[in-house]
Amino acid sequence: MNISKIERIKLQSLDNLELFSTYNSNQDFPLHYHETFCISSIEKGAFIENDKIALQNSLLISNPLEIHKNSAFQNLDYSIKTLYISKDIFKFALGKNEVNDDFLLQNLITDTFLFNKFNQLSNQIVAYKKNDFGDSFENQFIRFIQEIGQYESSKKNKTIATNITQTPTWLNDTKQYLIANLDQKISLEALANQTKLDKFQFIRAFKKYVGLTPFQYILLSRISLTKQLLQEGNSITETALDAGFYDQSNFANYFKNYVGVTPRNYQQSFNILQD
Repeated sequence: MNISKIERIKLQSLDNLELFSTYNSNQDFPLHYHETFCISSIEKGAFIENDKIALQNSLLISNPLEIHKNSAFQNLDYSIKTLYISKDIFKFALGKNEVNDDFLLQNLITDTFLFNKFNQLSNQIVAYKKNDFGDSFENQFIRFIQEIGQYESSKKNKTIATNITQTPTWLNDTKQYLIANLDQKISLEALANQTKLDKFQFIRAFKKYVGLTPFQYILLSRISLTKQLLQEGNSITETALDAGFYDQSNFANYFKNYVGVTPRNYQQSFNILQD
């Protein structure tokens, strides 16, 4: 595995728009999801997401809460830039009625105009560390989201979620309990008892409706919390304990496996930019 350079820039405008850049990496990422839309520009090599291969000069999109895994194509290096864009920004740009709970974007875009527009915007964010955007950047960005929407309409690929089934009443309560108790040791047996299922029935049912096992969901939730705590300047030791990682070595290994860098490098790479 090789990662030569990463950079993270988080703005306090556009609902905390975040840019993550990875250069010359062949890092793989296990099953995970994001709370936001993720639009990635493949600048070098190829990047695999589930069964789709995004080639150089294309855009790869992950929808919010979409379970996916990523890998390098034939273990070759890739360079990508990813924008993490909140659903509220899409609602603002495209309209609340358009961006409902079933709204999904297609995962691959090969349109040259949109690829170049993405890179123009991401380059402006990088340059902002030294030079102000000017007032036009937000308008340019909102226009880019609208152009993504127009592209979707032109391809007649406004996807509606399929295979929707009635979720059990215990699922939301279980997820809320897990999020509220990430700093505690969590027993699968105790969770199963609350749902009146045995442990193995509970694991199967949870994975059916969430797309992850309970362990994977807890682990991803803990990793997400540690990213937030590190961004806020908390120490690595405190961050690990507050998120339920009682072994520092295990925390570092899990963090690097899912995020691509060590907790220390992640904290050092993060830039919070003020307007």
